[in-house]
Amino acid sequence: MSSLYFDNAATSYPKPTEVYKACCNALLYCGGNPGRSNHDLSLQSARAVYEAREAVSELLNFYDPSRVVFAPNATYALNTAILGIPGIGGKIIISDMEHNAVLRAVAEKCRRDGASYEVFRTYDGDDRKTLASLENHLNENCRAVVINAASNVDGRILPIKAISKLCKQRNIPVIIDASQLLPHRIIDAKEIDFTFLCCAGHKGLLSPMGCGFSLIGINAEQFTPLTFGGNGINSMELFMGDELPERYEAGTLPVPAIAGLSAGVRFVMKHGKEIEEHTRAITDKIIDKLTEIKGVRVFHSNCGCPVISFTAEGISSDLVAEMLSKRGICVRSGLHCAPLAHCTLGTENGGTVRISPYFANTEIDCNHLIKSICELK
Repeated sequence: MSSLYFDNAATSYPKPTEVYKACCNALLYCGGNPGRSNHDLSLQSARAVYEAREAVSELLNFYDPSRVVFAPNATYALNTAILGIPGIGGKIIISDMEHNAVLRAVAEKCRRDGASYEVFRTYDGDDRKTLASLENHLNENCRAVVINAASNVDGRILPIKAISKLCKQRNIPVIIDASQLLPHRIIDAKEIDFTFLCCAGHKGLLSPMGCGFSLIGINAEQFTPLTFGGNGINSMELFMGDELPERYEAGTLPVPAIAGLSAGVRFVMKHGKEIEEHTRAITDKIIDKLTEIKGVRVFHSNCGCPVISFTAEGISSDLVAEMLSKRGICVRSGLHCAPLAHCTLGTENGGTVRISPYFANTEIDCNHLIKSICELK
């Protein structure tokens, strides 16, 4: 049975042909370790990595490719930022829609440093109330604000530009998780005062799994690295230096995945408007049809990313996903590693079924999805 894939918020599939080719070419022709040797294979790998830094910088209008730091995934990138927050004690502020990549890392940071964390409430569609909610938590004891730019449960988008401005006025570092936002809303990095902006490569940016990244912004000098080891420079020095990107890139980089990210980003830049319009049309159709089904409750932000959650009266979310899987439809059920978000939505007991379409989904796919959900009732 062929599969209809609606789980792009977990990882995008299928990838564009350009991504598969880039990964294969990296395996075939970039056989050396980048930044370690001067032979052609090592230099070819280094070029592939730098081209990816340039592609990410171009996509996000970021001023310095050397401040694009690669990581195995967004969780790793977020851990690097969060566990590197300088100082002890105080408090860290997070939103009520955070993924466990943030929540657990913040909890661990607080456990290690004797700090605490506070959760501010977000208001979908009302940025002024969201900002006022955050501002109530900001004071001289705040060591950092960590926020996801878009929810992986209902797709709501937070006002990260305004939040970063608010924090800059108080000299508070801002760490942003943009994993669900990109490329559905393109960030202009010059307009946002972030310290770290972290993102997955394998979701909307279409890389294979195994590659995430951070943009290193303002006030990052005092943040300590998460990992320590060889980075190809200053090998006689005992401690990691301040040079970027090497400060945060200990060990060998996943060159094939990074090459795939480069190709995925280029694909997005080339077809971005077309992808956005198509994905929005597919998302709107699914929402419209779901809301017509008796007993189905839909969770989605009107101005959000293509992430739709729903519950079906009388059927657990896990069972709905299992039954759809038997019909060849790939969705995700449960808490989506985001318990705070589900507590905010009131769906913490059993979670939701999540549908996350992308550019490869068609109207025929949507019709089959909706028909299958109707038949479950």
